[in-house]
Amino acid sequence: MGSTFSIGFVYATEIAPKNRRGLAQGLYLTSMGIGFTVGPLIGGFAAKAAGYSSAYYLTAGLAACGFIALLFVPENKIDPALPARSPFAGFRALIGNPRLLSAGVANFFNSTIYTTIMIFFPLYGISIGLDEPQVGMGLTVRGLASTVTRIPAGMAISRMGALKLMTFGLGASALMILAIPAFDALVLLSVILGLQGISYGIYLTSSNTFVTEVAPEGMEGASMGVFSTFSNVSGIVSPIVLGVAAEAWGINATFRVSFGLAVVGLVILGVFSRMNAGPRSP
Repeated sequence: MGSTFSIGFVYATEIAPKNRRGLAQGLYLTSMGIGFTVGPLIGGFAAKAAGYSSAYYLTAGLAACGFIALLFVPENKIDPALPARSPFAGFRALIGNPRLLSAGVANFFNSTIYTTIMIFFPLYGISIGLDEPQVGMGLTVRGLASTVTRIPAGMAISRMGALKLMTFGLGASALMILAIPAFDALVLLSVILGLQGISYGIYLTSSNTFVTEVAPEGMEGASMGVFSTFSNVSGIVSPIVLGVAAEAWGINATFRVSFGLAVVGLVILGVFSRMNAGPRSP
């Protein structure tokens, strides 16, 4: 999954014309969002109709279709003029580049928000009397809102800049997280989740673009891999931190803790992302 999402995004960026990269990146991330939104529905219907194993077989068949399609995609040749680098060069380049480091830290805290939504919102929903389908409805609204936002966000990058949209997306997403425990009606919660999905879609598209823009030449793939690693580490650490907060202060506290951590990420992004800033990419 890491190779598909990160390297696929870099590939889509490289083969797109420079003046259409935002659109290409938006299309790529939209297709990913559609999969995350539609996949659970397909799997759920398959499991109900023919058992859980059928959902796995169906998913494997769809993955095989994607693999076959990938065989017909032309390889993007590496420029032989670029210097050879060690496997750990991308990590060193990220840690040594304040702009890439700030993007990685922001991605860590954005993933904390994602963890809060996916793990602790269902618990919050059950605690206020929502049933499983109602919780699922709220998450579906969020997924759809996030998906439809990604192409417009990609197109807006060329006019507004990736960093500005990235900062806005993370900040707005944090505010929506803070607002969730103030509501207990499904309609209002769905609206908040939809707004958070829009914010997440903006952040996701612009942050990936930002990394490809500021990565050292020829190091886009390595930089994207390390950028994604911050998110993966957050996926391990955040459930523990938020679980401790929930145990100590209740489910509602997880939303406040997630908001506070996102503010820390915003401060780091604002300070370090402008250091050593060169000219904007086309």
